[in-house]
Amino acid sequence: MKQWFRRSLALFFTVTMLFVQTIGVAENYKSHNPLITPQKLQETKTQQRYTNILLLGIDFGFWDYRGSGSKFKKTLEDCHTDAIMVVSINMTTEEVNLISLPRDTVTYIPEVHGIYKLNGAFNCADTLEEGFDRICDAASWLLGGIPIDHYCAVDMAAMIALGDFIGGVDMELEMNYTGSSGKYYSSGMQHLD
Repeated sequence: MKQWFRRSLALFFTVTMLFVQTIGVAENYKSHNPLITPQKLQETKTQQRYTNILLLGIDFGFWDYRGSGSKFKKTLEDCHTDAIMVVSINMTTEEVNLISLPRDTVTYIPEVHGIYKLNGAFNCADTLEEGFDRICDAASWLLGGIPIDHYCAVDMAAMIALGDFIGGVDMELEMNYTGSSGKYYSSGMQHLD
């Protein structure tokens, strides 16, 4: 009986020690994971002045376009920001830089509990204005805290209008292609409107 008691006691202490260590590791991991407990970012001070503009392409605005997902986008709130870029204009040197942020980047969205893909930040809000604030804050956080001074969002209808405004584009197709509308394009130089 004593041997059984000693084994049970040893097992109990072993399990208890493993449990305590596991909690400690989990708390340590949680406190050091920037997506779970992000640090407050401080704005970088520089002598040069920058204006940063977030450019967003939203999968909405064309009657037959489903965008990401399989359902038709009936309202702007159903949509995602599938194209995300930041234009940074150095007001001192007049240099312009552009960076594209991958839409599927897993990121922290300030003031939102949980971890989301960057293109879903827009949907973590109750109003459109708050949605735009969320995507601006998430892009800023992802880029180390740079301020986003302005944003510009376009939907599919705006892209069609822009393409028409510039007279279309010339594109070299490497292969024959049939579009979703059923229109056939042969390989070679094509003018797309």
